[in-house]
Amino acid sequence: MDERGEWPGEVFARRLAQVRGRKRWSQEELARRTKDIGSPISRETIAKIESGGQRARNVKLEEVLALSYALGVPPLHMFVPFEADGRLRIVSRRRSVSTIIARRWLRAQDTLDDEDPAFFFSELPIDEVRRLAELAGAHDIDLPNLLREVGFDTRSRTADDTPSP
Repeated sequence: MDERGEWPGEVFARRLAQVRGRKRWSQEELARRTKDIGSPISRETIAKIESGGQRARNVKLEEVLALSYALGVPPLHMFVPFEADGRLRIVSRRRSVSTIIARRWLRAQDTLDDEDPAFFFSELPIDEVRRLAELAGAHDIDLPNLLREVGFDTRSRTADDTPSP
């Protein structure tokens, strides 16, 4: 693996072939199953994604979700390397991150190096903040105090909280 890390689409291409192979499904079978769930992806498209390259790098989010669902695998584990010592490229002009950090970031458990924690955590839905509070309580962490320290806005928000033009 390149020390700069792999792009999520490259990881997805590899994992797609691995998981499909473990299920002993042909590309045609996977294509049929995506059709059965109402998100048809052709065998040809699956083959192009699995072959890597530009098509894998440009895989659509809808394809990632449909193929992950059809295979019965959480999407996160389809595009983040499985290897603990792996690295994932998020953007071109920043260094790659370890797979552990990438998973934590994607689960909204931690920020990346240059992100503002207060803003990052303020964008969590309130039900996830409550879940984090329950988990923190089980580990004797004073989450309300910790959230105040990073400037988390504890008011109840909804997805409709958009700025005025």
